[in-house]
Amino acid sequence: DSVCLFHLLLNSGYSFAVAHVNYQLRAEESDADEQFVLKLCQENGIHCHTHKANLSSSNQRSIQAEARKIRYDFFESLMNERALDFLLTAHHAGDLTENALFRFIRGTGLRGLQSFSQVKGNIIRPLLGWSKAQILEYLERHKYRYRTDESNQGLKYSRNKIRNLILPAMEEDLPNIQKRIGRSTELLQADYDLIQT
Repeated sequence: DSVCLFHLLLNSGYSFAVAHVNYQLRAEESDADEQFVLKLCQENGIHCHTHKANLSSSNQRSIQAEARKIRYDFFESLMNERALDFLLTAHHAGDLTENALFRFIRGTGLRGLQSFSQVKGNIIRPLLGWSKAQILEYLERHKYRYRTDESNQGLKYSRNKIRNLILPAMEEDLPNIQKRIGRSTELLQADYDLIQT
């Protein structure tokens, strides 16, 4: 996802830098991911900022929350230090769907059911309208190299169960479920904005 966003920005002529967090959760694989990102940036003349994180929690749910906090704290500090205007993330339609379902199952209100929006303050998610299949098709059509995190295919985390078990089962009876849920989050956002005015 991030490699797709990288090439879209590069090909569009935008001025940008890359930030990568190595959580060191997958030993050599995590280090190989970091080296891949550094090499990709070096080959294309893009400045890359890296950060090695040491996660302290042993609870799987807490690890994800801690990782998210570390990631966004790192991004925020970089933006302040380098006077960067926007933070772009490579979240796609599948991520939005998984997040909306996860929040609904866990229990949330109107604000939480919005999942995340394409623009929130200075955070922009340009790929929210893209499915994972479209991202992979783009990368393969242009022969762009990328790496995959094999831990995303397992069932260790609740979000992985939603991604790998629940959504494929629902897709059989409800085609285009990602677009449907995406549309629902847009409507919820409009409702929330109306209530706030």
